[in-house]
Amino acid sequence: MLLVIVYVGAVAVLFLFVVMLLDINFAKLREGFLRYLPIGVIAALIMFVQLYIANSVSVHSLADKAAHTGGDTVLARQLVTPATTSNAVAIGRVLYTDYIYLFQLAGLVLLVAMIGAILLTLRHREGVKRQNISKQVSRKVKDCIEIIKVKSGEGV
Repeated sequence: MLLVIVYVGAVAVLFLFVVMLLDINFAKLREGFLRYLPIGVIAALIMFVQLYIANSVSVHSLADKAAHTGGDTVLARQLVTPATTSNAVAIGRVLYTDYIYLFQLAGLVLLVAMIGAILLTLRHREGVKRQNISKQVSRKVKDCIEIIKVKSGEGV
């Protein structure tokens, strides 16, 4: 967990430096925030509902195993022994069972930092040529290439 905290802190510091080094119009940024706030709230609610459903399903399956074996839910989990599993499997089981909320929160912080860095550096400048992918894909060969037959020894 210490590594996750250190990396989240590093991304936060990097994000802070990006914000300080860019010339950002915060008034324009705030206008767009209020416009997209309902969509963001709906997406966050959907994500948290999915996390709750996934967690409740795993908790119920552990309780069912414990009821069938006559033991406690902690005893119903499969024990991780060094002889039967690798380190990656053991870490994965711990991250996705005991520390799932912290793991998802760290991933969410990294996602927000990445999207924020992309949005802060995205600029639309006048006079800059940009690719138009749909225009490139939809063009015809006869519009792009002109075949000229030149006789031998003559120029164009």
